[in-house]
Amino acid sequence: MYGRYFTKAQKAAVYGVTAASAIAIFYLPFYMKLYTPSPPYFIPTDQLVNTIFCIGILVICLVIGIAEDLDHNWRRRVEMRVSSLIRDLIDYMRAGSPFTLALKECAKKDYGPLSKELSRAVGKMLLGLDLETSISDIARRVKTPLMEKVATLLIEVNRSGAKALDILQSYLALHSTLESYEAEKNSELKPYMWVMYISFGVYLLVVYILITQFMMPLTATQGVTELIKGTIDINFYKAVFFYCGVIEAIAAGLAIGKISKGASITGLKHSVVMLIALLILFTQLL
Repeated sequence: MYGRYFTKAQKAAVYGVTAASAIAIFYLPFYMKLYTPSPPYFIPTDQLVNTIFCIGILVICLVIGIAEDLDHNWRRRVEMRVSSLIRDLIDYMRAGSPFTLALKECAKKDYGPLSKELSRAVGKMLLGLDLETSISDIARRVKTPLMEKVATLLIEVNRSGAKALDILQSYLALHSTLESYEAEKNSELKPYMWVMYISFGVYLLVVYILITQFMMPLTATQGVTELIKGTIDINFYKAVFFYCGVIEAIAAGLAIGKISKGASITGLKHSVVMLIALLILFTQLL
């Protein structure tokens, strides 16, 4: 599982650059005088303008979606190694090592990204910072409910003395149960991710049929439909369907993120896939 830690400054920079890029793209049709809001519709009916606006939305979804997904995966990788850390702490303490020494020994082992955070905490302890503050810094950096609980657990274990081993063993049993529950939940919810893709595909199919099999033939009919021909603006309806598709793609992507990873914003990468399919339909097939 790939992942990368983002500091607050790095995440702010990603959001800032993305927002500036998207604003520049959104401003392009106005700068080139391709679009000026005017009655009766006010929304752009030119597909070129709609495509430019959609590219701006794509930039936002792509960059922010990837950044948030990398950050979420990094935190998830940290959480996945918690049980290994607790088991090793128990083994060292059973062998007679005090908690602080056991923690230092664990910092030398490979727990993926958790090792770096643990080594950082141990390094602060060696420089004179107290253990509780050093452990709390891990929770502040990772910022997940689980790591906050683990940090509190380790602090209490350090305070508990003779009962430390019993506390760790009890938490390990509870943590194993929670991990099994999460794995089962993710397995059961994963098929619902495809429901979002299927529903979006159905929307695209319905739009294609409505425009090509109903509206276009209707406006091409001679005689009795002259009144109807004058009231149907296919470009307007295309624009309406297009922006409805944009909204559905973003909403479906956020739903997928919530279902698959518990964080809506990580699903924006799925929104990108749907937006590309939407662009292909409206620029190549309609």
